[in-house]
Amino acid sequence: MGSITLSSSSTLLATLYLLFIVTITTADQIFIDEPPANGIFQVNSPMDIRYHIRKNGMAGLGSTTVNIINADTHELVTDLSNATWKPNNKDLSVKSVWYIPQDLSNGTYTLRVSGT
Repeated sequence: MGSITLSSSSTLLATLYLLFIVTITTADQIFIDEPPANGIFQVNSPMDIRYHIRKNGMAGLGSTTVNIINADTHELVTDLSNATWKPNNKDLSVKSVWYIPQDLSNGTYTLRVSGT
């Protein structure tokens, strides 16, 4: 059986080609503006939710979903359907308010904004 060995110049060329492909294909990005990381909030109070989308072109977002997740148990606390983004929304930012329920137990929670 024959074998193929790449020389260092061929390997470098293949690596550069791969880097070139990776840098061209960029997806849209989601940036969470509020709430601040490690913010402390009280039950029965409002929490501002703000995020924006940077359109990069190649792999475009069709929509977003927003959830509050218990960081310890990974349990879904709530789905914030009023904080979603859809492509027919010409504004690339979302502003919403979530009122923290009085019966929510103390703990660490994660705001998750995901795109499809």
